[in-house]
Amino acid sequence: MKLQRCFAALSMYLAATTAVPAGQSVERSERWSAALAETQSVLESGDAKRARRMLAALLRDVLDTPRPSEESDERLGQVLTQLALAEAGDGAAEDAIWHWHIAQNVDRSVAHSDLSRYGGSGATLLANVLAPAPTKCAQPPGAPSSPTIRERGEPKRPKAAVTAGLGGIVIVQVEVDANGRPVRPQVLLRPPGLLKYGALEALREFRFNVTTDAGDVPVCMVFKFG
Repeated sequence: MKLQRCFAALSMYLAATTAVPAGQSVERSERWSAALAETQSVLESGDAKRARRMLAALLRDVLDTPRPSEESDERLGQVLTQLALAEAGDGAAEDAIWHWHIAQNVDRSVAHSDLSRYGGSGATLLANVLAPAPTKCAQPPGAPSSPTIRERGEPKRPKAAVTAGLGGIVIVQVEVDANGRPVRPQVLLRPPGLLKYGALEALREFRFNVTTDAGDVPVCMVFKFG
């Protein structure tokens, strides 16, 4: 029943947006497009460390700035995909895979990107494409067989989501590995990408108590914003 109420609440999340003058919207969109073209060029040149710094700054800009109404989650997915490539190239495979999984949750189409031009970094991402998200959790939150939480991360709405008035519930099914770390997160239904990002970045800090050696165990998590 609790999970049903969560799904019902999710369908009613607030999706009000802050008006942005048309000129500013176009200027911002063009600025982000130019920045992504530059970081792609840096990635293709093999300078992953520089690309990582540039993309971390671009991600902060995207998360902190109210997006014009015509912008979609596609933009956030592109930034996260490039950041994952840069992290993989810089030797930070764990960061890369997590951000790649967030990118796929934000915009599923990135899973079909041609990443062959990025060599080993692209291969790392392609080896970690998520399966389609389930329509319901394998087991409800708090089920007796679910791993219990040992350490918890606090979800924070990105500034752009706060400014736009985006709030609601994000339901995530994640697997817990033998070390109690969350892996392969999948967001159920379709909340805004900014909220998906906030929930998954918090989930990354969770650690679980594992009482089975039967492989990765699915657990369902509920995050509330606003």
